[in-house]
Amino acid sequence: MKSFNIALITFLILFSISNSLFAQSDYLITEKNDTIRCQLKRDLLSHLKYRVDTTQSFKKVDFPIKEMFYAIDTSTYVWEPIPEKQGKWLVKWLERGKINLYERLVEVNGLDYPFWYASKNSDTLVQVKTSGTFIATGSSRKKRKQALIDLLADNPAVLQSFNQMLKNEEYDYDLIRRYIQIYNVSGLPGKKTSN
Repeated sequence: MKSFNIALITFLILFSISNSLFAQSDYLITEKNDTIRCQLKRDLLSHLKYRVDTTQSFKKVDFPIKEMFYAIDTSTYVWEPIPEKQGKWLVKWLERGKINLYERLVEVNGLDYPFWYASKNSDTLVQVKTSGTFIATGSSRKKRKQALIDLLADNPAVLQSFNQMLKNEEYDYDLIRRYIQIYNVSGLPGKKTSN
């Protein structure tokens, strides 16, 4: 009886661990909205590879995907057209809401430079911030700041607060993300928000 209890407890522990690992597995979403639970990795040439079963070898993702999730850093990535580049690029989805915030890392001489983009209501992405002072960014610092101001403009209370903060704080990544979050949780003046 005692060995049965130990075996049962061991089974329950292993079962709960495997369930929590499966619940946080990587996945791909195809352009046809099919979800593929899998393990993801990149090869030496940065090709995205996946495998559905650990007994299989990794295969190159050779079909169109629109979204993927890496469990290791709990990040969702999507393919979006970048203003200064041709075609769609893989970007990290930082914030979801009426205004979406994305990040693309550009490696230069072994260092990663973040480029932040935002879009409203699935519109075209606009660049709102970069730390790459020596990288051609496609827009000036003034244009990037104005792009975010334009996105916030239909909520006067949030815009006024943002402009007030700019008098005391630098236009940095934390400020941008904070105000996109504030915008996304606040309703437009005169309209009811859902609770």
